[in-house]
Amino acid sequence: MLYDSAGERLPRPELRRAPHVAAADGVNTTFFRRDTALDPDDRPNFFGTSAAAPHVAGIAALVLQAAGGPRAIGPAALRGLLERTAFRHDLDPQHAQASRRDLTITADGAAGAERATARPRQAKVGAMTDPRFFTVRYDGPGSLVELTLDGAGANPTGLGGGLVFDPRPFLGLPLLGAPPLYEQGFPFTAGGGAVSARFGANGHRMTLTFAPGTRALSFGVDRDEAVTAFGVAQDGNSADALGRAVPFPGRRADGPGLRFSARTSTGRRITGTLRNRLGRGWTAVDGHGLVDAQAAVAASR
Repeated sequence: MLYDSAGERLPRPELRRAPHVAAADGVNTTFFRRDTALDPDDRPNFFGTSAAAPHVAGIAALVLQAAGGPRAIGPAALRGLLERTAFRHDLDPQHAQASRRDLTITADGAAGAERATARPRQAKVGAMTDPRFFTVRYDGPGSLVELTLDGAGANPTGLGGGLVFDPRPFLGLPLLGAPPLYEQGFPFTAGGGAVSARFGANGHRMTLTFAPGTRALSFGVDRDEAVTAFGVAQDGNSADALGRAVPFPGRRADGPGLRFSARTSTGRRITGTLRNRLGRGWTAVDGHGLVDAQAAVAASR
């Protein structure tokens, strides 16, 4: 922030950690014309900060009412209460990682919208086409021979079916006026190192076979939600979809996440699961997390 509320330039810029909290988005309305396919009804939906902010205000009003009425809680205290009672969330957004017996696997990348629309400038594929989305490093004896990734347990808060790998060619974004659904993938692509990939019949499994002596490798491939509201597998490219997650309004983390199994040249078998770091704290993506109306009201009494 460079200026104060009177329009005067501050002697030193004020850095603010925002957003503070997140709230429900995409809710049904009675006044918009367009319905999203992401929900099961045909009511029009409202997206954006303008949709989420009123939900925070409504919860704040309930908290004030429970605390005794107007001015029962000051603005700073009210904001702190909403932050403290928010649901646990992902503290390392757009990142998932596993470290097990000298093997480290990391994934980094944001979600996209590979269902390109008639307005291609608004379509974003995110980490779908990143050839270095996954990084594998082995620091133990010998070298890597084989690595299998199994997405059946990933995307735990989705509609079901986990994640599937889609090695079909990426054809780029469609031209103006193309159909609203544009199915495409991204082939397995190594960002460095010699490796080959093969895929299981159901799409959940991808097995990599490494060149002799391989100890580190980066690679990418399209990852889709197996079941979506659009009827086709797509849009599962965020690294966050690879680990456990907290479903709303629940508080227990669902999982297990994307499983892996590796074999080394010395015969070692290394298995594990990619994880998100879940807890309480602030991130630049959703602040302190999604506000919890019940917890906030209970804490105000």
